[in-house]
Formats: sequence, C-alpha cells, structure tokens
Amino acid sequence: MDSLTVQKWLWKWSLKSGVISIGGFLTMSSLSYFLYFTVEEAGAPIPAELARAHIAAGLILVAICVCLFWGGIKENRMCLIPALMFGGSIFTMLIFITLTISLVNPYALFLVFVIAPLIYCWMVVYSYYIELDPRRMQFTSNTVISYAGTTDNMEPVKLPEVV
Repeated sequence: MDSLTVQKWLWKWSLKSGVISIGGFLTMSSLSYFLYFTVEEAGAPIPAELARAHIAAGLILVAICVCLFWGGIKENRMCLIPALMFGGSIFTMLIFITLTISLVNPYALFLVFVIAPLIYCWMVVYSYYIELDPRRMQFTSNTVISYAGTTDNMEPVKLPEVV
C-alpha cells in the first residue's frame, strides 16, 4: 500500500463519500467565491485586464471543483486528475510561503494547522483515485467474471486473465 493513501474518509466512511463531500463543499465554496468577487469587481475601479483574469481564474476553479464532484459520483478517475494537480500545486505554494514567512515571523508556522486538513483532503482524493485503478482490482473465485462462459455440463471457457 502506498504511504500517501488512506483507507476511510474521517476514519468511518468510504473514500467515495469523502470525495463527493469534498467535491460538493469545494464546488459550493468556489461558486460563492466566483459570484461574490464577480459582483465586487463590477463596482470596483480596477483595470479590465485584471477583472478578466480574475473571472477566468474563478471559472477554472469552479470547473475543477465540479469535475471533482462529478468524478466522485460517477467513479471516473479522469475527472479526479485536475483536482489532484491543482491541489498538489497549491500545497507546494502554501508550504513555500509558510516557510518563507516563518523566517521573519515564527508564528507563521501556525499555518500548518490550516494546511494539514487540506493535505488530508488531497490524500482522500488520491486514495480514491488509486482505488479506482482497474489494474488493482482483485476478483475472488465467486465473481461473475470467473464464471463467465460456463454451463453445468461443459468445461469452463478459458478467458484471458485479468491483471
């Protein structure tokens, strides 16, 4: 088992429910962020280029969060990749900023308590991504796949082995 994987969401629920709840929360918060700052920028005297860039970044964030939510519901590995990439880059940036600020202000190390839950949520999404890998699936002898092509009076048909 990889060292970055977890078995359960909050030590009780399945990883699928964890990804759906993380995706739902992030979708709602990113939509709120996008709508609030879009309305704020409409009345603020800021350059149009900055407003357009901010709106585009907000739309990208909403798309990533919706992709995470949809990937959790439909069990689609490919929809989890944008959230994994975005989360990894954000954590790298936050840790770098925290360490840089802590050189001047040692109290900045308390930001670790903010970063730790985010890293745990990223680990849940990563674990679910690994769990959905078809190459890692293991079938017992009682499954439908092992009995495919058999009848009572015939020998079982030899099917390709699932790796």
